[in-house]
Amino acid sequence: MPSALRRVPTHFFGVFMSVNPVFAALVGLVVLGQQLDGLAWGAIAAIVGANTAAVCTSRPVR
Repeated sequence: MPSALRRVPTHFFGVFMSVNPVFAALVGLVVLGQQLDGLAWGAIAAIVGANTAAVCTSRPVR
């Protein structure tokens, strides 16, 4: 695992980690039958959107 993380670009890793709440919510829905309301889905979308915007607008580190 550590060797794989060295090969992944930093921006991709950041966006991928912010998508984890989406995966958790979908697993909760499918496996456990849990339902999220619109506010919870909106909060998840805000987290993913903010992280994606931060990654897309940041300048690369030299």
